[in-house]
Amino acid sequence: MINDWRNKSVLVTGAGTGVGKHLCMDLAQRGAIVYATARSMEKCQPVADWVNADPRVKANGGQAIAKPLEVGNWEEFKIALNEVVEEQGKLDCLINNAGIIYVGEYYDMNEEFIKQLIHVNFSSVATGSLYAYRIMKEQGYGTIVNVSSMGGFLPTSSMVLYSATKHALVGLTSGLASEAEAFGIDIKAMCLGYIESEMPAKARTATGTNADAEIREMLPMKAMATDKAATRLINGIASKGRFIFVPWYAKLMYYIQRYIPGVMYSGAIDSMKKFREISQRKQG
Repeated sequence: MINDWRNKSVLVTGAGTGVGKHLCMDLAQRGAIVYATARSMEKCQPVADWVNADPRVKANGGQAIAKPLEVGNWEEFKIALNEVVEEQGKLDCLINNAGIIYVGEYYDMNEEFIKQLIHVNFSSVATGSLYAYRIMKEQGYGTIVNVSSMGGFLPTSSMVLYSATKHALVGLTSGLASEAEAFGIDIKAMCLGYIESEMPAKARTATGTNADAEIREMLPMKAMATDKAATRLINGIASKGRFIFVPWYAKLMYYIQRYIPGVMYSGAIDSMKKFREISQRKQG
């Protein structure tokens, strides 16, 4: 568990926007050397510039380094992690945050996008974690954090395949943690609720429409501010639990699903009914 982030080397995937971007800021403010990665330099360099311009980052000895990384390119992922070790002498933490989403009826999904979503959301996380795990095993320490979702333990209608990949991340985290503990490596999953993010606006839909409005109308709670969520997530890495729940209701729903799953299943059915009503209304 990492309590002191000063001089810790961290690679964050999907750092161009949303939670990933704010995780970089929070880590650097705590003194970490953060590699902010995204699909292109045009996406990650502005994040590094934004982080490095913050006076709290400089005061605490932190830094952000922009590094283009396509997580779906496994060789590129391996090279990026090795470069962190070459430049910093170690890899303290990998945060697997990159992901994509589909919102809509499962029967409308395109087969090619099914492969892409699984590749980015799960296969790339599993492979990147493998490379980081090997490095950390040699070091004798390290932390790997997989960004999952409430969809990783709940039945999630209208986002079925996204939810399935997040379930897979929860399984990967639990299983790998039991192997990695003997080598001094901590494996955790961040289980996020509704957080302010560009992801819903960028979600793939069958109609090509923006899914953000549907999600906002479907969910009964307000989105949590991204910077506040990032702070709580980083604090959670130092905790003893395997899963980091943010906001508070994510943990509540986890226990409801665990002990009275029928309640959450009924909720998923109702949520899908509402989604279909909203979609029909938008389509005229």
